[in-house]
Amino acid sequence: MNKQRKPWAKKPSGDRSPSARRLAGRILRRVVNGQGTVRDQLAWSFAETPPAPRDEGLVTELVYGSVRHLRTLDHVLAALSRRPLEDIDETALIQLRLGVYQWLFLERIPPHAIVNEAVSLIGHAGAKKFVNGLLRGLGRLLVERVPEAPLERPRSELLTTANGTWLFSKPIFPEEQLPWLAVTSGQPLDYIERLVERHGLEKAIAVCRANNQSPSLVLRVNPLRAERLEVLATLAAEGVVAEPGDSRHLGAGEPRRQAELPQRPLQRSRRDLSARRALHGARLRTAGPRPLRRAWRQVDPYL
Repeated sequence: MNKQRKPWAKKPSGDRSPSARRLAGRILRRVVNGQGTVRDQLAWSFAETPPAPRDEGLVTELVYGSVRHLRTLDHVLAALSRRPLEDIDETALIQLRLGVYQWLFLERIPPHAIVNEAVSLIGHAGAKKFVNGLLRGLGRLLVERVPEAPLERPRSELLTTANGTWLFSKPIFPEEQLPWLAVTSGQPLDYIERLVERHGLEKAIAVCRANNQSPSLVLRVNPLRAERLEVLATLAAEGVVAEPGDSRHLGAGEPRRQAELPQRPLQRSRRDLSARRALHGARLRTAGPRPLRRAWRQVDPYL
């Protein structure tokens, strides 16, 4: 005879990991509202509600990418919406930003999946219809993505990303060079004007593009535990694409979670190689027996 489950008994636990898009929305809302940095919010959220291992990288990319391109996303949404952005429901606005970011700056997620998931995460029926209409309007506005910007096309119909240049069916961006660069790169206009004044237009464009690129993953081999070639072979066996870098560093082309990488021959902290060079070049020192353990300084070398 089967025993009936008590009404207060705990339900059987299953896979309660939130979807990548839902978790990214929670983190992005906190960051936009000034409740902490992206790094801190990601660490706190992953500890509180760990996502599925396959989703951790996507959540990180969605949050960091949306924050980097927030000005661009809001500009596109403002061009699509008849309603001011400040009047849009907060949950709907967060999902719209994530959806537009996925559509314009990522490649692997098909548009219909972006629209369906954004709508599914909205509770109110009216907001669902609004989000669905705006994202489908973006699809109608986009013509195609091409490798290089055509010279005959007006600048106001172009959006250059790391994966190519989007062509829009009508002007939605400024036509002047510097305002266009500020909007499409998501960086302040006064910052770009200072870059142009000091380094010229070509260097300013290169700096703006570099600012929006994710840093490459660099691992440092502990020579007391392994040789660099040995670690390269171990990484290759694990399916990680890596190549020798300067000194004891390895450049891994495909970022992985730290838990998935062999730890014994590697230094635990993983940082951008350019930041390491900046620290050593400046000869910064911190108190304590382990200098440069966690202290860093993020310096913009162009200003």
